[in-house]
Amino acid sequence: MISPSNNDPNQPVYLTLDWSEVTNATENDYQFSTDNLFTIYSGGTISGTDATIFESDIDTEYVRRVQATNGIQYSEWSEI
Repeated sequence: MISPSNNDPNQPVYLTLDWSEVTNATENDYQFSTDNLFTIYSGGTISGTDATIFESDIDTEYVRRVQATNGIQYSEWSEI
């Protein structure tokens, strides 16, 4: 993950997640949650390396992760 930076309380309501490109990846799965186990989460799959979250709430701490895929193989999830 490139941004947002960890533990930065000054984030906009429309938050953009940004991460590094993975060689040979054609898509990226991203998830964000309010708990480290991702018991309940939101997210999606996109071909780029950034995603804007429109569901963030003020005064709520989120964790996020991303995983690259080429449609057959999947990377491990990024650090939370």
